[in-house]
Amino acid sequence: MNDQQQTDAQIVQRVLKGEQIAFAELMQKYEPAFLRYAQQFTKDADDAADVVQESFIKIYRNLTAYDQKRPFSSWAYRIVRNESLNWLRSRKRVTFGETAEYVLNRMFASNSPELEYAAAETRDQLTSALNALPAAYREPLQLHAIEEQSYKEISAKLQLPIGTVGTRINRAKSLLKRVWTKSDPNA
Repeated sequence: MNDQQQTDAQIVQRVLKGEQIAFAELMQKYEPAFLRYAQQFTKDADDAADVVQESFIKIYRNLTAYDQKRPFSSWAYRIVRNESLNWLRSRKRVTFGETAEYVLNRMFASNSPELEYAAAETRDQLTSALNALPAAYREPLQLHAIEEQSYKEISAKLQLPIGTVGTRINRAKSLLKRVWTKSDPNA
């Protein structure tokens, strides 16, 4: 079986047997997603990189605690989330997971100056609407809509029942619609 076909649990087994290069494989696989996730909290690429680096250190040190019957990604995301929250607490920030600008840039990417200008107002309104959502609703919505995570994956990452994840995403959508409607003078 080549490395591309190995499961995360198999790679973890290689690390636990002393094969250091195997941990580099996990880092390479998860670093881009972890950086995006941490940047939701930090709002800065360098700070996100620091959080992810600390997260990988904790992941490595705690690999023996990983239950290989469960998805590695969910376990590792919890560590990144906790490190991100620790980073926020250490800086006494209260914003959680605001990726509105990232979402909007993906949604409204265009090479047309006319479309860019027209989208700028909409982007600003949607940014305000997303940022107005409570963190408890914003984070599951972002994981689902941006990171394209399933309810089950979000449940594991946020340590919430699947039903709660679904409820929070639905409420986030309803709240976003209400906030958006209030901010749109044409509505």
